[in-house]
Amino acid sequence: GEIEVCDDLDTDEDCSGTADDLDSGVDASTFTDWSPDTDSDGYGDATATLTAQCDAPTGSVDNAADCDDGEFDINPDATEACDSIDNDCDTLVDDDDPSLDPTTATEWAPDTDGDGFGDDASVVRACTSPSGYTDVLGDCDDGEFDINPDAQEVCDADDTDEDCDGLIDDADDSVDASTGSGSWYVDSDGDGYGDETASAELLCDTPTSGYVVDNTDCDDKDAEVNPGATEVCDLADNDCDPSTTADGTAYWVPDSGTPSDVTSTLGGSSAVSVTWSDDGALYLCAGVWSLNATVDGAILDVVGVGGSSAVTVNGRGGRLLDVENGADLSLNGFTLKNGYTSSTGAAVRVRGSSLVGDDLEITDHSAGDHGGALFVSNSAVELSNTIIDDNYSAGDGGGLYATGSSTVVLDTCTLEDNSASDGGAANINDASTLTMDNSTLTDNYASAYGGALRCQDGTSVSITSSDFSLNSSIDGGAVELFGSCTGTVESSTFSNNYASDDGGAIWAENTLDITGSTFTDNTASGQGGSVWSDDLLTVDTSSFTDGYSGDDGGAIRSKSTLTVSSSVFHSNQAADRGGAIDASEATTVSASTFTDNYADDAAAIDSNASLVINNSTFDSNSVGDKGGVLRLNYGASDSCEINGGSFTNNTARDGGVVYADFGSSSSILEVDSAVFTNNTAWSNGDTVRYKYGSSSNYTFTGTQSFTCQSSAGCY
Repeated sequence: GEIEVCDDLDTDEDCSGTADDLDSGVDASTFTDWSPDTDSDGYGDATATLTAQCDAPTGSVDNAADCDDGEFDINPDATEACDSIDNDCDTLVDDDDPSLDPTTATEWAPDTDGDGFGDDASVVRACTSPSGYTDVLGDCDDGEFDINPDAQEVCDADDTDEDCDGLIDDADDSVDASTGSGSWYVDSDGDGYGDETASAELLCDTPTSGYVVDNTDCDDKDAEVNPGATEVCDLADNDCDPSTTADGTAYWVPDSGTPSDVTSTLGGSSAVSVTWSDDGALYLCAGVWSLNATVDGAILDVVGVGGSSAVTVNGRGGRLLDVENGADLSLNGFTLKNGYTSSTGAAVRVRGSSLVGDDLEITDHSAGDHGGALFVSNSAVELSNTIIDDNYSAGDGGGLYATGSSTVVLDTCTLEDNSASDGGAANINDASTLTMDNSTLTDNYASAYGGALRCQDGTSVSITSSDFSLNSSIDGGAVELFGSCTGTVESSTFSNNYASDDGGAIWAENTLDITGSTFTDNTASGQGGSVWSDDLLTVDTSSFTDGYSGDDGGAIRSKSTLTVSSSVFHSNQAADRGGAIDASEATTVSASTFTDNYADDAAAIDSNASLVINNSTFDSNSVGDKGGVLRLNYGASDSCEINGGSFTNNTARDGGVVYADFGSSSSILEVDSAVFTNNTAWSNGDTVRYKYGSSSNYTFTGTQSFTCQSSAGCY
């Protein structure tokens, strides 16, 4: 029959009932040799005993080519790599195997100079280093031991790149600059002196420009300033030596052109007539200078180097500065002295131009017309930190006169001991404006009106945080607002001012607002010890103390509408009526306090028209005759309303609190919820005494009862 053989279909060729390896009669010549594949890489162990049979034993393969059956990555199909192993089982290892994967090899370069760095230009790839090679690359000169990436870059004449970074000498931040040409300093202005504020730069090569070895230039932006320069009068430290001064010199610096020394021109004992029509700056160092100058349309700065205490400009009996034709003048840091003119503005006359001044003293000037020191017409003037003193005008404005729609700003200025006919210190006229802040006006005198300040003819005055003291005139000991001039006064002080007629501190013919201000010891021989007003007057959060009037209104004489709120009136006195206030027209007083005021009639308020008092306090006021607090001199339809508040310890002969002199049955006194305590009249009416009218004219709501001392017509 048939012989059983190995086949893939396990055919039972000899019909023995078994096939292949299960048939003991199978032809062994048809067997396959099987080798174990322990690492499952498809290659059998070359060192193992082979198994001959038809079908493969579990874990075996039909080859025995794996030289390391314990490593999956080692077999004839593997790639030879640098690892000292025969990866592809061809008996050749690493560099000896032509099939070596070069990407697993190391780059080696010859290190001819033995400095540990190889020449990049001769790189080879190998698993192990060839003799004389290194795997540290980057040597840019393999013939020099001292040139390699670890070397120190130094300055050298050959511009060698010692550290092989592609940068040479000064271009290399790592260079040892101590090996170079030395320390250099930037010379921005090219004057041969380096910037004293700059840090030294250590350089390999000597710079061709822009650097020097010196660092003594105190202003490296100005070639005219350096230790080799000559000190001149121009605010700069020209020679970089703070101990050097230019006292006694003057220097002219035009905006275009060459600066020049003008010491000989301005330093004489006679004033020199000069006209400036070119823009520039005049510098005057410590000393006395003589000047009668015209600034004609120029933009000019005049600077006193050393300030007003060190520099004086003397007019020598003439006007110092005439500013005209659109000029723009700035004055800073000197004293203007001894100017005279028979016309206007003995120190400075400004017409159709502008003036700005700081740190000035303007003193001892005299004008035959307006503006003893300054005359301003159709111009703008701003002065700060300036003293205007001892000036005289035969006309108006001893210190300053402004007209022709000018604007004047005074900030932190002092106006003292000036005198004139009107406006001892200043007169503001003809639609001009004055703004004053943080200034002092003292000991000024006007032979007519406005001891310190007078304004008129459509002008306005704003006064803030300023002090007026010891000024005197006929009307308005300190200030007169005449005609259509309006004024505001805020956070200011008026003390010891005197008027021989009306308005010891202020006389106002137009609207006046007073806020947060203090009035003390002001006197008027006529009316209004502190304030006389002929138009709308508003007073808020202010105090009036020790004012005196030789007539009516120890603090205020108001001839128009008056509004007072949150204010204090203490110890004011009037020889006739209204120890604190004498009012001719409608008056409203709210949340205010009146204490220790005195008059012959009406210790607090003498009212001649309707009066409203809200929540105010009246204590210890007294009169020699009528109305310990109020005297009401009323005609038809006039009324007094008292809403809340308290009236305590007030005294009079008649009407300890109120004396009502009603001339009409329509005159009314209404009191609502006020408190009356310990008021006294030694003749009639501890609280209210009415001279005319009847009890029907009086309404009392929510008050304590009134007790008459004697006779009818009182409460």
